Amino acid sequence: MELFRTQEDYDTFNLKMSNIFGIDCISSKLTDKDNTFQPENIIEPWNKGLKGQQTPWNKGLTKNKDTRISSKPITEKMKKQISEKLMGHEVSKETRTKMSIAKKGKAPWNKGKNINSENMIRVKVTNGTKIFNSLKEAAEYEGVTSGAIIGRIKRSKKWSYVKTN
Repeated sequence: MELFRTQEDYDTFNLKMSNIFGIDCISSKLTDKDNTFQPENIIEPWNKGLKGQQTPWNKGLTKNKDTRISSKPITEKMKKQISEKLMGHEVSKETRTKMSIAKKGKAPWNKGKNINSENMIRVKVTNGTKIFNSLKEAAEYEGVTSGAIIGRIKRSKKWSYVKTN
């Protein structure tokens, strides 16, 4: 594909560009290019002849040894700031469906985790109207598992643990 049909078109283009960018135009011929090698234009590299004599600043350092390389752990203060920043942040429907699809077929986080039976007996639970002496008792009353009662306690304002002295 030819950009310019004639030398005249090329020269007018150069003139317009030089006016736009405010530089002096050095006219050259469209067809005659000077591709000759000129040794005075060569710039010598700053590290010529230093092969094997230089060592990088991070040679031998690992993430465990040097904090400059390791990613810094997030402090509790930073976690709180991030949490506060994201409060009220609405997640789009599209993102929710993507997250839902990603979690399909995976085991829940609490699968296989058991609550210590001693703690189950000691804990008193309330559903807002009735106080149960243990999680097991509350689960039997509701007809669900003790894990479901724990989930309700975590999510619901109605369900809660009762402090005993």
